[in-house]
Amino acid sequence: MVVPVQLDLLERLEPNIADLSVDPVSESKHREWCQSVWAINERLRNQHPEATRLGWQCHYFSGTCGSPK
Repeated sequence: MVVPVQLDLLERLEPNIADLSVDPVSESKHREWCQSVWAINERLRNQHPEATRLGWQCHYFSGTCGSPK
């Protein structure tokens, strides 16, 4: 995604790096996402019929929080 932004605005930003553990809800959602990615990749590697039919499900591309069943 390309979004035009004034260069001086970007230069004034200061990143804030924090550990996920400071936000238990986000940490839990991230853990669930990691597990769902691992699971679908494992099913694709093993050529599971349903996983092969669905292919890679990139929910984050559409801004949704879904996990493959």
